[in-house]
Amino acid sequence: MSVPSSPGGSEDFAAFLDAELDSASSDAQSHSDNGGNADNSDEHYVSKNTKKRKHYESDLDDSLRHTLSSKVVADNKCNGNIDANRCPPHPGYLHGLCIRCGFLKTLDDIIDERNVALRYIHAGLEVSNQEADRIRSNELEKILLRKKLYLVLDLDHTLLNSARFIEVTSDEDAYLQAVYMVKENIAPELRKETGLYNLHSLQMWTKLRPFVHDFLKEASRLFELHLYTMGERIYAQTIAQILDPLGYLFGSRVISQGESTCRTTKDLDVLLGAESAVIILDDTEAVWPRNKDNLILMERYHFFGSSCKHFGIASASLLEAEKDEGEDDGTLANTLKLLRQIHTAFFDGYYQDAKGGTQTYEGEQDVRKILRTIRSRVLAGCVLVFSRIFPTGLSSPETHPLWRLAESLGAICSNSLDASVTHVVAVDKGTDKARWAQEQNRHLVHPRWVEAALHTWRQPCEEFYSVSDAPCLTTFSKTVNKERPADPEIT
Repeated sequence: MSVPSSPGGSEDFAAFLDAELDSASSDAQSHSDNGGNADNSDEHYVSKNTKKRKHYESDLDDSLRHTLSSKVVADNKCNGNIDANRCPPHPGYLHGLCIRCGFLKTLDDIIDERNVALRYIHAGLEVSNQEADRIRSNELEKILLRKKLYLVLDLDHTLLNSARFIEVTSDEDAYLQAVYMVKENIAPELRKETGLYNLHSLQMWTKLRPFVHDFLKEASRLFELHLYTMGERIYAQTIAQILDPLGYLFGSRVISQGESTCRTTKDLDVLLGAESAVIILDDTEAVWPRNKDNLILMERYHFFGSSCKHFGIASASLLEAEKDEGEDDGTLANTLKLLRQIHTAFFDGYYQDAKGGTQTYEGEQDVRKILRTIRSRVLAGCVLVFSRIFPTGLSSPETHPLWRLAESLGAICSNSLDASVTHVVAVDKGTDKARWAQEQNRHLVHPRWVEAALHTWRQPCEEFYSVSDAPCLTTFSKTVNKERPADPEIT
């Protein structure tokens, strides 16, 4: 029996299971070869392995439980725990049986114990909080030796945008056929180029965010990648197959709503990685109530019109505007630059900022502190005064979310005008403070300028967010035109 080096991360468990199946298949093949002629066709091989997986499922559970038990005991003894082979406490369970002593979990145990469910690694697997902490500590040592960190990726509106067939209008469908699917009909491999997928089994369209494949490839050099979605398992697996058809990027690290500890929020408790080394990319802050310090808030990717309607956005979606994000200077390309800054700051103590300058980092090896440091330098040197942004009668404007956001980005916020003020933030250029900004040659910007700084992690160009009758940019990242071809002239 092949044994993982530790009960550590998801890779160890997944590797163990795959090795067991491969071993079983090899033994069966050897037996068949000794007994007579074997059918070596690919179709027969796949069918046979499927049957073997079902046949050995029960034995695998027993083998896994025995192996985990042995490794838990051995690792704890190495750490000086002389009671390593005794229960309770139980380090974990597989289908309700303790992986160390074989004890069957009772109803009282279910009520009293708070375990970490790892169903995305293996069905029925859970470990105690104590055991999970021990595993995270071991995994942290191993991943740091490889000079890698952890990256948790949301799917919808972060890496892609999906819409059900019934949500796509006939005009949108015609546009998709004209601009994207015409290339699909030339060669299947061009799907990667267009990024548009017609998922008949799920009755939906999925549009990948531009640059996503290059982003994942480059990010995987610096991070161990995990997918984490509030979608159903079948949806998560379908998208994972599109993003990672060979299974090199994510492996078994795909977490769906059913594997999360709560159906309405996400949490790093299901991840076998230390929180000090985990970066999260997600478009929704509210779903991470306990891990906001690990979060890079992504600008939502609204490709389909139904996506804008869902969030109450009145402006046109990218599809409706016949545009898309740019490859080289879109959201994912800019986010990759930020991830490289974080990685370099973590391991080398410095990073290149958005302007090309070298910034030092002398704090702890903790991505949460690094994120806070980099964020605090985005609007450093800017002094902001807000004009009619806050509700009338608000006694403490410094408690307003926009004020607090600007300060977290490194800006100094003030209630009074003086020579140090660099920006006046307003929605009306006719206010006294707005007129002062124009007379004193100061920047007069829309509140979305501050929001753009949050999403782009750089000081935005003020001209793009000026206070005028014309609407501000609807997206923070740069876009390119994707116009439909003109109809042929009829002669």
